[in-house]
Amino acid sequence: MLDRHSLGELGDSAQLLASELATNCYLHAPGPARLRLSWEGGVVRMSMWDTGRVLPGVAERSAADGAVAGTGRGLRLVGAYADDWGWYALDPNRLGVDGKIVWCELYR
Repeated sequence: MLDRHSLGELGDSAQLLASELATNCYLHAPGPARLRLSWEGGVVRMSMWDTGRVLPGVAERSAADGAVAGTGRGLRLVGAYADDWGWYALDPNRLGVDGKIVWCELYR
């Protein structure tokens, strides 16, 4: 899909980042999740919504650290490969939906 929009050079990084965001949801969130991909100009943005209340960084710090650990490095990869990234909690009283969004961007 990125090739059709002259963003093919971002494809490998976008695939890695989408996989890491989805894996974090699978490991740390209890319910449904949704990945949204958008682009404008030379910026590709991925936003991962899930129903989990544990904010990024908290789950990462609680995972075992070290070379043999099977988890705990996902957001470090996101930080290393994304040009920008972050997260925010959703207010169910304001938006009618609970959880959080973790997002990242790649720049051409």
